[in-house]
Amino acid sequence: MKLLLEIFGLFAIIANIKHVSCNCTDPSAIFPCTGCEQNIISCIGETFVDLDAIFTKLSKTLTPEQKHFKLFYFGNHNNTKLTANLFQDILFENIEFFDSALTEIHPDAFGQNYYYTKLFNFWNDWSLPPRVLLDVAMRFEVAEKVRLCGANLTGLDGDVFRQDRGFQKLNGNIFSHLTTLTYLSFWNNDLIYIGDNAFAMDEPSNLTLYIELRDNQHLTPSSFARNSLIGINRPTKIDLSNSQAISKITYFPEDVFWPFFAANPLNEIRYFDSTNFDCQDCKSYWLKQRALFKLWAFPFMKVWCLMLTPRRTCAQGGQHGNPGTFVIGVVEISFSNTMIICAD
Repeated sequence: MKLLLEIFGLFAIIANIKHVSCNCTDPSAIFPCTGCEQNIISCIGETFVDLDAIFTKLSKTLTPEQKHFKLFYFGNHNNTKLTANLFQDILFENIEFFDSALTEIHPDAFGQNYYYTKLFNFWNDWSLPPRVLLDVAMRFEVAEKVRLCGANLTGLDGDVFRQDRGFQKLNGNIFSHLTTLTYLSFWNNDLIYIGDNAFAMDEPSNLTLYIELRDNQHLTPSSFARNSLIGINRPTKIDLSNSQAISKITYFPEDVFWPFFAANPLNEIRYFDSTNFDCQDCKSYWLKQRALFKLWAFPFMKVWCLMLTPRRTCAQGGQHGNPGTFVIGVVEISFSNTMIICAD
């Protein structure tokens, strides 16, 4: 079943790749991998793949024009290491790992691809030490999309250390040099902390950056350092949705999220849904004071929330208002146009 899912996933990727002529005239040169006819190299299954031999052969037999591929897709379960200069001078526009069993990636494994690859995806592999994965992802200097999903991460802070199976902290301008980045995903990890300047960028841009933090069920209001969302220097949309609607984010801290909204009128918490968001909590009242919400009801979303605390209650120093009626909806918060499930 796992192999079948991988094959279906690969077909979906191939369907979105523009057809080009085969780069390797002898498909056996990449055996047991496949994909020459789609200008890709796909290695999935249980058979060990001698990647060193494959890329050495391609490097020696292909012309410079033939050494540019659309995709390298790896879902093999018997390869555990990527060695130094593994890819040699073979270049890939997209590099994806799905359900692999890697325990070691040499920092120089991807070679010239660090300056060529536009998309780097790493999905559903809990074997690789998080520091190794982060060091690799940070080196794709022209990447437009980076996805680290189900990949052993528990924190975004500058000082990285391992606890159980993932990151605890990771921050300090980690991705600041990746100025072409438009999509950054940490979907389905175990993040518990996002530190100062976690998403800061060195250069301003008008291109929107999408940050996906969905299905990180351990995030709470205190998970966000005060300056965690500053210095991004471009329109930014953050996904905090949760497929089970059980987020532990019960309110949005004003000292964290207001600077984010104020930095750019296009900034948004694009998606958020939770049965635990407490609209009666006065710590969320700033959303109303700054006119950052309005009611949108979508019954099919099954997201419940209490009505927002009346102004006089919070203004008088109250911590929690009287319960109001329930409404169903989905939260989308932005500086200019905000949708939130709390009703007035």
